[in-house]
Parts: sequence; C-alpha cells; structure tokens
Amino acid sequence: MVNILTAEMLNAEQLTKTTPPQNIQSGREDYEQGRVTIESVEGRTARMLVRDHKTGRPYQVMIWLQASQISLTCTCRENYMWYACRHRVAAFMALRDHPKQHPPKIWKSVLEQASQAPERRTAANFGPIVFSLQDRSGSWVVAPYTLAARSFAPDQLRDKEAIAAAIDAGLAPQARPLRSRISRHTYPNATDHEIAAANLATGNPYAMYGYAYGRETSYYETTLSFLPGCLVYLGEETNPLQQRIEVLPEAGEVEAVLAQGKQGLKLTAQVVAGEHTLPLRKGKTRVIIADPLWLLIDGMLVRVNAPGGLAGALIEYPDLTIPPEDQDDFLDQHLLPLTERVAVRGDLVRWEEVDVEPVTRLYLSEPGGELQAELRFGYGGYELPYEKRLPETSTRRKPGTTELARVKRRPEREQASWQALSSFGLKRGPEPQIFLLRKGTHPVDFLLHQVPRLAEAGSRSTARRR
Repeated sequence: MVNILTAEMLNAEQLTKTTPPQNIQSGREDYEQGRVTIESVEGRTARMLVRDHKTGRPYQVMIWLQASQISLTCTCRENYMWYACRHRVAAFMALRDHPKQHPPKIWKSVLEQASQAPERRTAANFGPIVFSLQDRSGSWVVAPYTLAARSFAPDQLRDKEAIAAAIDAGLAPQARPLRSRISRHTYPNATDHEIAAANLATGNPYAMYGYAYGRETSYYETTLSFLPGCLVYLGEETNPLQQRIEVLPEAGEVEAVLAQGKQGLKLTAQVVAGEHTLPLRKGKTRVIIADPLWLLIDGMLVRVNAPGGLAGALIEYPDLTIPPEDQDDFLDQHLLPLTERVAVRGDLVRWEEVDVEPVTRLYLSEPGGELQAELRFGYGGYELPYEKRLPETSTRRKPGTTELARVKRRPEREQASWQALSSFGLKRGPEPQIFLLRKGTHPVDFLLHQVPRLAEAGSRSTARRR
C-alpha cells in the first residue's frame, strides 16, 4: 500500500476527537497568525517549525503517515500528553492546506516506495500434502501432513497414485504434520482443495486448545467437503497414514431393499452415491459426523442426506427380518410410511409412476349434525387428501400387494383450489383438508347455490355425500 500525505488523508475531524477544544482554538490562532514554517514535505513525512505564541521559541513538529494512520510529535514539554498540543494542531492545519497549493508528485512517491519495499521471499515446498482422519477421544479430526519432495521423482509429485504407492512402500513414517497455514507460493504442487482443506484444519481452534465440547464437528464438516480428489488416510497421531480411503464427491441417499428370505421378508439398508452402492453392515459403518451425516463405509467417506432419525435406526439395524406372521402388519402399516422417507427397491417391489393432472373433489358429510367438506384430489386411480406442507410426491400401495405408486403432485394447483374454497361460503376447519360452513350459511343454501358455483368455476369439482 502506498502512503502519501494528501489533503484527503489530513482529516481535521479525527484530530478534534482526541484534542481539547482550547488547544484546537489556540492552534488555529497560531496557524492563522503565520507562526508555522514548513521545512519539508516528502511523501509520507513532513517537518515543520512552530514559534511559541509567548516566547517566540521555535518547536519542531513531525507529521508522518504509517499504515493509513497520522502520527504527530512535538519538541515542547506537552509532547508526552495524550492529547495534541497547540503547536501540533497549528502544524496539522498548515500541512492540510499545503498539498492544495503544492500537489504531491504521486508518481514519484509510488515508484520510490515500490523500489524500497523488500522483496517477499518464501521458501517453496514441492512435497505432496496428504490428510489423516483420526479418532481422538471419540471425536474425529482431519489432520494435514506433508512428505519430503526429495522422496519422489519430479513427475511423481502431482501423481496421486504414485504418491500412494510410495506411502504403501514404506514412506508413511516420514509424514510430518502441517502446523500453520499454507499458500500457493509455499506449496506450488498443491491443488486448490488441498490448500483450502489444510488451512481449515490447521486453523481449527478446537483442535489446538482442546475445549471443543463437540463443536469441532461443525468445523471439520466444511473441511471434509474439500477432500474429494485428495489423498486421505485413516490413522492416528503416532501412525497417521495407515489405510487409504476415498472421499466421494456426491452426496449419498439411504435406500432400503426389500426381498423374500427364508425366514420372511428381508429389509436391507444401503447408501447410494453416484455410481457407488454401499451396503450398510452392523458394526462396520462408522459415523464421522452426525449432523450433517458423514459415514465411513468400506473405505469410502460419504456425506449422506439423512431422513431424520430413520437413517440412524437403519445404520444401527441395517438388516431387518419380518416373519410371515407379521408381514400383513408390515405391508399395511409400515411399508407406505417407509417409502415416504427413503427409496424402497427390490424384486418384490414394483413401482408405478403416476403423472397426471389432478381432479378437485369435495366430500360432504355431517359428523355431529354439522355439514363439513373434505378437500381431496384425484390423480388417475389414486385419491389424496390436501396436505398443508404441499408435498411434491406421495406414495400409495395397492391393497394386499407390494405394488407401489409414486404420484407426482401439483402443489400449485392444490394450493389454489384450497384458497378458492373460502369464497364459496366455507371457512377453514380444524384440519387442513377440512372446511366448515361460514356463520349465516345454511346447508340447503350451500347445496343449492354454492355447489353449482364450484362446478361453474372450472375446477372440475364434484360434491357428494360421504
């Protein structure tokens, strides 16, 4: 940054904030009465003489600019006071007007300061960077390490497989931890993701001072997102590079596979991430971070889009058997809710994709002697109630079978139909899909006048007693 004393830099308002008003007034008088002599102004430094108003004795005032801050000194006895003396105030005001009459040679100051600036020399390390995933007292941490460049041929320093082969061949004990932040200048062969991950890991205050109380997981979650494409190992502080693992770039989804087993229906959980299908095995799947969920499965680290507590249950019990006597209960009560949370696949499951425009239907009933209307939507052969959360899809099962239908809903159409009902003599009821008659609307009047209006509105509504 180039520091030059200009009129814009000499802001009098800053001086008034730290100087008594009496000194401001006295300094202005000294300046206006010509007691200030400017000896020299060079770039960011100015030297002046100010004659005392009583004795006429000259005092030397220095003003200089450093890191955008103005500093002032005076040879009078008030130099060590916390505020500016009248001599410094007078010199400041004289210098403030000086650049207006004698504009500084900015080009000269720029070139002089540039030539005086010391060259920045940084020793480059051409060695590769690797990462170690370590379990420290129940919390997983990411630790960056480096290997000496002299252990590799020049063409191997950017070759991940060559570096991994050298580690497997006995180079692992030579890994040295990175303790401070790095840059492109210090590690020319490192990728952008390696530099970002290393700086996040070394800058983690929880790992340094040990007062995390579980908060370090949120810090390392960001670090993990930079690790795809990097060399990552499982290890510990004394032996950091024990087993190579792969960090997948795609997020995974929990799926369930339903199949017929010897003892009944078998429900098996797995994670699908891109082209990878990773079966969950009890005791073999490790949770690295719980929220958001990162799992270590068969040497692969993957972020999982977890559907609430269901993922945790399937990780703990990834293989479930439903005996024959419980199959009807499973199909009637549990299969459909399961399909709403995770994808269910397998030879026993057949899916039908339903993608049609909905038909608005209104069912009338009289529970407790009061007329009410229930809003539902017909999608082909399936009928769905209005839901406040407006789901994009819903799943239905054909009774007595494992045939499932995934219905693609039209949330905008459903919401518009729900809002329109308020203009047909109805008000919202205790549940989102239930409507009641407005006060003053008689049931007969509603049936004779409002129901025909619903049909005329073009909503293809049908009303019937249910």
